[in-house]
This record gives sequence, structure tokens and C-alpha cells, in this order.
Amino acid sequence: MTTYLVRHAKAGSRGRWNGPDNERLLSSRGEQQSKKIAKFLVKKDITHIISSPYARCLQTVARLSSQTGVETEARSELGEGSPPDKILNLFTKMSAENAVLCSHGDVIGIIMNYVESLGVNLDSDRSEKGSVWVLDFSDGQVINARYIEPPQ
Repeated sequence: MTTYLVRHAKAGSRGRWNGPDNERLLSSRGEQQSKKIAKFLVKKDITHIISSPYARCLQTVARLSSQTGVETEARSELGEGSPPDKILNLFTKMSAENAVLCSHGDVIGIIMNYVESLGVNLDSDRSEKGSVWVLDFSDGQVINARYIEPPQ
């Protein structure tokens, strides 16, 4: 099984946004990134798509959901500032699925620190907007992690 850990694509400027941060949308560059992310993931036999409830995360995986017919489930555990135990509980539950988890830099950092603590060698310490961590599982354990740069 494989989990694809997606950091949301580029969003509009936080400083120029007047509304609640959870409603901030993707920029035009982010929209292009989301198309390329969907193209990369569409043939991966995805069984679950789970996203932060923030608009920019939901937008990032909307095209993938549409193309695969797999409905996106919004989960607060993937929202910014979520408690690490709730994040990691959801992450470990998904180890038996080919899942896409779309979230934010802080949440992805918590997951990747956990993966590294398990002894998995990480080829990068990055998590840029629009990037994907590909985490391969065997018997519920992460056995390999590789970083995919964000699409240009």
C-alpha cells in the first residue's frame, strides 16, 4: 500500500487575504499545480482521498477526486495546528489503503518526523507547496519514503 502525502498547492497571499485563513483559495499557479498533481496521482489506484477542511487543500485534490470518482473526505485532523496524536492516529489508520492525504506544512512535518523516527531514511527534509511525499507500506509499517518536487 502507498500513502501520498500532498502539501496543498500554492495559495493566494496570506498577508493580502482579508477573510478567514481557512477560506483562502489557490492562486492561479496553485490551480496549475493541482492539475499536475492530479495527473501524477490519477493512475495510482487511489482508494481514499482525505483532506484538511481548509479551502486550499480541498481545491488541491478536487480535480483528482473528480477524475477518480473517489470522494474527498474533509478531516479536522489534517487542519493546521492539529494535535500530533490525532494526526498520527489518522495517518496510521490509512496505512492499509492507497490513500491521498492533503494537508499543510506543519502537519506534514509531524508525519515525516514520525516516519523518520521509525528509522525510514528520508531523501529530503523538504515539503514545498504542491509537493508529494510517497510513503510505501508493508504490514502496516512505512518501508520507503521519497519526495516528489512540486510541479512547475
